[in-house]
Formats: sequence, structure tokens, C-alpha cells
Amino acid sequence: MVEKSQREMEDMMRRHSLKSGMEPATSPPSMSTSLDISTPSSALARPPAGVSTSRDVITTGKNVTEREEKRWEDKPAPGVTRTNRVLKENTELKGTDGSVVGSKTRSEQESHAEGSNEEVLPDGTKKRTFTKNYETRKVYSFNTSDPKAL
Repeated sequence: MVEKSQREMEDMMRRHSLKSGMEPATSPPSMSTSLDISTPSSALARPPAGVSTSRDVITTGKNVTEREEKRWEDKPAPGVTRTNRVLKENTELKGTDGSVVGSKTRSEQESHAEGSNEEVLPDGTKKRTFTKNYETRKVYSFNTSDPKAL
């Protein structure tokens, strides 16, 4: 179904391109099997150098949580400052006898950007662009083999 809609989109783009209608198509439509549904911001994909990292180990009862948080800033455009945060938590769930019965994972990604940029246009007027953007992504997962843990 996705491939059919891609072919229809390519046909429509071919009909409405800037080429003259007399030119024959030079290649068959390309077939692609990958489909990007949601990709994280480029800032969140891989942290750059200069990242502030904090790691903690938290014990609650018999459960042990490993927590890692990374923070950094960058400048994606002139006059715009972006603050990024990535949090990862992994918890081992333990039964009353101390054996591991499951795990819990939580991850958060945040990106907050704001700023302004002023540019002078060719006619001498000034154009000021304001930017404010907030992006967040949270993922929770829980898995256990103990029926009492649910």
C-alpha cells in the first residue's frame, strides 16, 4: 500500500515537473522500501563534544535504578540557542528473594530552542525573525516474568 502511494506521488510529481511534456521519462520510477515515520531531531540523535553527563545509581527497596542524564547547548542558526537534554533510566525489578524478575526502562529527549536574528534586506529594511521551538519524546517500557508485579 505504501509502495502504491509512493508510485502515485512520483507519477504526479513527474506530470507537474518543470520539464516540457514532450520529453520522455529517462528512468523508471525508483522503488524504496524504507519509510521514515518519526526521526528525532538532529540535535538529539548524537550528542556533540562538551556534553555534561551525570550518572546515578538509586536503590529503592531491592530494585536498582541506573540513571544517566546528558545536557548540552548548540547554535543551529544565527542568533538561536538550543538546549538539549537526554535522560535514560534502567531499573532491575527484584522479587522478595532478591532474584531479578523484570526490568523497566524510561527515556526522555528534550530540545528547547529560542532566539532571534535580524537581517538587512536589499531595499534597506530590516527583517527580524523570532524562533521558539520545543520538542520532546518520552518512551516507557516494562517487562516482567512475575505475575504479582503487574
